[in-house]
Amino acid sequence: MGMKRFLMVVPRWVNRPGDFYAFPLGLAYLSAALKREGHAVECLNLNHATEPVPKVIAEAVQKREIDVLCTGGLSVHYPHIKMVLDSARAARKDIATVLGGGMLSAEPQYIFENLAPTYGVVGEGELTMAELARAMCEDADVRCIQGILYRDKEGNTRVTPPRSPNRDLDSLAWPDYEGFEIRQRFEMTLPTDDYPLNMHDHPRVLEIIASRSCPFSCTFCFHPLGKVYRERSLDGLFAEIDHLVQAYRPNTLMVLDELFAVKRNRLIEFCNRIKPYGLNWLVQLRVDLVDEETLALMKDAGCTYISYGIESMSAKVLTSMKKKTDPVQVNKALRLTYEKKIGIQGNLIFGDAAETMETAVESLEWWSKNRQYQAFLTSVVPYPGTHLYFEAIRKGLIPDQQLFLEAGCPPVNTTAMDNREWNELNQIISTLNESIVLPGELKSVKRQSESHPVRGPLLTLEATCAHCRQDVVYKNIPMGQNPFGRLSLRLSCKKCHGRFDLPFSLRGKPSYPVEVGQRVARARHLVSQDKISEALPVLREVLAQYPTHEEALQILGLLALFSGSYPAAVNVLSRAVMWDPYNASLHRHLAAGLRGIGRNLIAEIHAVHADNLESLARRGRELAAGAA
Repeated sequence: MGMKRFLMVVPRWVNRPGDFYAFPLGLAYLSAALKREGHAVECLNLNHATEPVPKVIAEAVQKREIDVLCTGGLSVHYPHIKMVLDSARAARKDIATVLGGGMLSAEPQYIFENLAPTYGVVGEGELTMAELARAMCEDADVRCIQGILYRDKEGNTRVTPPRSPNRDLDSLAWPDYEGFEIRQRFEMTLPTDDYPLNMHDHPRVLEIIASRSCPFSCTFCFHPLGKVYRERSLDGLFAEIDHLVQAYRPNTLMVLDELFAVKRNRLIEFCNRIKPYGLNWLVQLRVDLVDEETLALMKDAGCTYISYGIESMSAKVLTSMKKKTDPVQVNKALRLTYEKKIGIQGNLIFGDAAETMETAVESLEWWSKNRQYQAFLTSVVPYPGTHLYFEAIRKGLIPDQQLFLEAGCPPVNTTAMDNREWNELNQIISTLNESIVLPGELKSVKRQSESHPVRGPLLTLEATCAHCRQDVVYKNIPMGQNPFGRLSLRLSCKKCHGRFDLPFSLRGKPSYPVEVGQRVARARHLVSQDKISEALPVLREVLAQYPTHEEALQILGLLALFSGSYPAAVNVLSRAVMWDPYNASLHRHLAAGLRGIGRNLIAEIHAVHADNLESLARRGRELAAGAA
């Protein structure tokens, strides 16, 4: 009984320290709630730690004399959260652990019994965690605390009644940015870490929340903070913004609400109040909320990006998803937003229960004709807690929930398509995503004298935007990493905010041992002598060891194409063109293979893209000749 020391742990989400990640607002709210109650709270952000997770946690638990470790996250973070909990128990056998976040709220009893924390917190955690912390310090009975899971004396899992959503969001303590080392993240952040950050050579981005949940019930969406939509008062929100501006000097605000506003008046008032701050900001909105006047106000007030829920351009699929929008509304919202020079982020997600190859082609045909919006193509994921997830469980499509979670929640075929057609669709969309670029013109590249402490050498480059055709200068571009493509760099124009791609070989192609190049050269020589049966094993052996070897992929793909093995050609050439998206010949060969299997629309997309690439290359040669 008495004071206990709490450790709030952000799981490691990055591949290496210094990489960009979304700030953990959920845990930051919990930390602030406990600190307000006077508890002894320590914070540990594993995304900033360089040592192995078990070692970092063991040192923190032992040196700081931690009694209670708290962590959480979404379902895709299952392996990372499991490592945190296992490491804590290995460091101190009697440590109490508390697990929360969307992962637990989606499947409370299953996750609680699999990860075995001492307590689970379901839904919004601030009030629940404060009551639980008080009970733990006083060694009091926890059975009367709403919204938790625990074990009784016999070891049985007990679930208390759910806690009602907190309707007074202004009463909550502001997130603990300081505890989770926001200043260190500022130091690490670079312009290429996310599209909206391209606007600044030295981005200082802060995430905030202005509302919770969403009033809609799309089949693919789970609301970790409950089903009741609630908004903070704008007075309360701007009091926090005032504090953040004074304390941290941000230049970009990411409003991470699932849905920023459901009424136009709120959006207009926000615009009027945020404009004097001179900040860039971005929000998530529905396509049926915006109009020309509202978008003009948003642009004038500093909005650089709007994230829209596009999802599909098939009316049949949108109805099945319960989106309550239609393709006409999508087209209007995107056109107006683009005209106002506000950046657009949106996804086409394939795989709803009503999806067929025909409905997918509807969306892909629209996508190919509207590349200016740069919509991202992806497969729908039946995240735990969603309607799609429970349907997939019911149909036996997820036979092992633990394996599904440990794999990071991969896509599952929830459509009526057979697996062959489903896999073909996935190959099509991944290939289009990676290989159909919107090329700008790279005019100059200079290496900067300074380097980033983690990312290494930095570059300054000048490019011509593919949308507005204006020249733009970008500084602090890391030479060694590329989060948005294989041999391509995707940037947002600082002037019109449209996204475009640059061929950027300085990012580096994969390097291979000399003897691998010799084997591929031998295969090429064998092909030139029509000794195909001898060349094929050599190529397959190389690709078994180095599956991204471009030349081996190209040779093998062309052999399959010229022999009439169209499915094999499409498979191999799809991989090749993703690694060399500016190669017009590869696009033409892939188009030929796609025609061979009857995918004429997809073939036409690649053929037209080949024409565009050749035209761009021709203009480049003409300009170079004129300059000479």
